[in-house]
Amino acid sequence: MKILIVPSSAGAHIGVGGPFAIAEFRDTPEILYLDTAAQGQITDHPDIVKTCAQVFDTLRAEALPPRASLDLIAEVKDTWT
Repeated sequence: MKILIVPSSAGAHIGVGGPFAIAEFRDTPEILYLDTAAQGQITDHPDIVKTCAQVFDTLRAEALPPRASLDLIAEVKDTWT
């Protein structure tokens, strides 16, 4: 598992809409889980899955590389302890 951090210096970004997870399978369509304030939602609607996949790609492109993400986590952790 990788944790990639989008730094605050990136400014506002499309990922602030809330967490989601895309499950990919070998022989079936992708399934999307959206976490909302009211409840979680699951869908396999191709247009919705595609939109969230594009959001994920955008977030990944704006995120720090793995080593820099870990360094930032360590730096912030020290300010909280």
